[in-house]
Amino acid sequence: QLGIGARHRTVMALVDTGLLEQTSDPDDQRASQLSLTPLGKSTLESALPGYFQIITKFMKDEAA
Repeated sequence: QLGIGARHRTVMALVDTGLLEQTSDPDDQRASQLSLTPLGKSTLESALPGYFQIITKFMKDEAA
């Protein structure tokens, strides 16, 4: 398990390298929202080919 400090450092490293984008949550200023950048998406796709197709299928199956 990662403690809150380790999680924060990990997220900030991903933000600093341009893989994630961090924005303020419009509904809760105490919270942040994270999203993959285009570089993050291409890196993830290179590391895990087919990842987005699997996630998309999973989400469609769950919605049905």
